[in-house]
Amino acid sequence: MPSNATKEQRSLLKSAGLMSLITLLSRFTGLAREVTVAHFLGTGMAADAFAIAFKLPNLFRRLVGEGAMSSAFIPVLVDLQGDDKETLKRVCASFFTLMAMLVAVLCAVCVLGANFLVSEVFARGYQNDPAKLALTVLLTRWMFFYLLFISLAAVVQAILNSHKIFGPSAFTPVLLNLITVGAAFGLGQHVMEPHKALAIGVMVGGFVQLAFQLPFVWRLGIPLWPHFDFRHPAIKKVFLLMVPGLAGAGLYQLNIWVSQMIATFIPNNGAVASLGYSNRLLEFTLGVFIVALSTAVLPTFSAQVRDRQLDKLQETLSFALRMTAYVTIPSMIGLFLIRYPLIRLLFKSGQFDENSVSMTVTAFNFHITGLLFIGLTRILVPAFFSFKDMKTPVYASALAMLINAGTCIALVGPLAQGGIALANSISVAIQTLALILFFRRKIGGLPWGNLFWGFAKITLAAAVMGLIGWQINQMWPESFLERRWHQGLLVFTQVVTCALSFMALSWLLRLEEFATLWSLLTRRFRRGRGA
Repeated sequence: MPSNATKEQRSLLKSAGLMSLITLLSRFTGLAREVTVAHFLGTGMAADAFAIAFKLPNLFRRLVGEGAMSSAFIPVLVDLQGDDKETLKRVCASFFTLMAMLVAVLCAVCVLGANFLVSEVFARGYQNDPAKLALTVLLTRWMFFYLLFISLAAVVQAILNSHKIFGPSAFTPVLLNLITVGAAFGLGQHVMEPHKALAIGVMVGGFVQLAFQLPFVWRLGIPLWPHFDFRHPAIKKVFLLMVPGLAGAGLYQLNIWVSQMIATFIPNNGAVASLGYSNRLLEFTLGVFIVALSTAVLPTFSAQVRDRQLDKLQETLSFALRMTAYVTIPSMIGLFLIRYPLIRLLFKSGQFDENSVSMTVTAFNFHITGLLFIGLTRILVPAFFSFKDMKTPVYASALAMLINAGTCIALVGPLAQGGIALANSISVAIQTLALILFFRRKIGGLPWGNLFWGFAKITLAAAVMGLIGWQINQMWPESFLERRWHQGLLVFTQVVTCALSFMALSWLLRLEEFATLWSLLTRRFRRGRGA
């Protein structure tokens, strides 16, 4: 089957493909980390406390680190690559130094004010449970040092990504996950309580994520020694671009905060933890390909905007949106089919009992409906950033925040944690539609006919695949799935059958996305044989 993919699209897929392999390993180890947390903590009090304490530095990390900072820093670095190397080195070192100073101050303030942050802002529902509140505050103080390391790691990642070096940064979460798991089993069984061992693992893992990337930056001739040229025009430009980005990231994190705080008022222990386990499964699916693709597109978009190649930008964006749909639509259907045996297989052990399974499935039923829209948003937002337009995504985030808050309050009563998950999915769907409308006004639209028919054929193939998977489910009696190896056998059978049937249907329907991937794989195979 021929492929009409352009050189830029093939290059984009190669970058995303390399990152996908590394990110797949990262997601597997991340899943192992969550399985470890589930085994030691289940959905009890310590699980909820750890979930909130780990969420807080991650929230600030996405606010000041990976989110607004990377989105503003990468386009500026791409522009600077045409200047002399000394300018680039000075800007990178100065920005790294400034971020270290700012985040260190933020960490100190948050550690000192941890009691207020937890009891009055992020987990007000814990005020009625002094033991849970005290434990959450303690773990929050321990784990906030993770924010300093991971924020600086995000600066280093931005420098590498601007040079289209994606592998080292994509690999660092593997180190975090392995160290956290190792700490749980090495310290949590005999030396200290498991939740404290996990917190230590997170802190050490954050430091290793930073240290691992530094040699790769040094190889570029960028040593990142302390430098204090904070008034350089490029530094000012990054912070000017970060302001609306921070607003957008702040709105997104406010969304998370609203959801998290409302979940703390659900009377049963485990609501916060079950939402976390469900979200990890969602992130695993996104991380296999979508996160890699969304990371790879920003430098490509930025270069196309810099060279005023808007027609190529439209082609690249359309291609990335179709590839996102090609991965997420069948994943939504397949994961829904195997949700019970999958969650039992992955998490049910130790403190994670059948009640924990039921709570996590309740959240996952509604989380999975937003998978496509999360993926599309992660492609659309970098397109705005490539124009150095940080404001438009803010407007879409503000709309999503209002919808999320209202639907969370309306749905948490009848659906508990499932209502919060559904509210998240509804809000991200509205955000995606808003971004599409805004982008249409910016560059005059996209090839909508191509996108519509591409999405329609992908949905048809996924629906037929779902019918095949549903028939397989009917062949397995519920009593047969009580044993762990039976659950694994069903999951394996469903994954293989659904994947093969979707590929066959893609070939029959002549889907361009399948043709492009197949062409890339066969070309690489032929090169390997020729070698």
